[in-house]
Amino acid sequence: MSKQQSPRGIRNNNPGNLRRYTRATPVGYKADGFWVFPTATAGLIDLFILMRNYYTHLGLKTLPAFISRYAPASENDTVLYISRAAQWLPPKPTPIAKRDLRLDTPNAQIDLARAIIAIENGIAPPERGFDGEWFSIQLIAGALAVSRGHI
Repeated sequence: MSKQQSPRGIRNNNPGNLRRYTRATPVGYKADGFWVFPTATAGLIDLFILMRNYYTHLGLKTLPAFISRYAPASENDTVLYISRAAQWLPPKPTPIAKRDLRLDTPNAQIDLARAIIAIENGIAPPERGFDGEWFSIQLIAGALAVSRGHI
């Protein structure tokens, strides 16, 4: 699959399909409103910054609250998005509607980022070599580590 045939988030080095986020450090602004980053790592860093801002500063600590802001119903099937994201997160005894994100751990942040990347971009082709994911866990974890110095 060529870069031009890849999903928009992959083409734009913006795996979270971020838009209108004032902390972003994009290369340019596309006509369709999505940021373009110089590298996928830069896009992942800003995804982690946004996730922490939603969690810490906006107090969006349940999966429905977080996703309703991240993927609003005006642009997405938010109920489906929440359901799909929940499949990526560790099972909890509480229902999805009350599920606490607990983004205070690196693993929880990585799990949510992986969910967002998969939902926003679909399943990666086999030639990517990451079992259907667009990025290695090492790349995602590295971006998380760098993002911690940006809040």
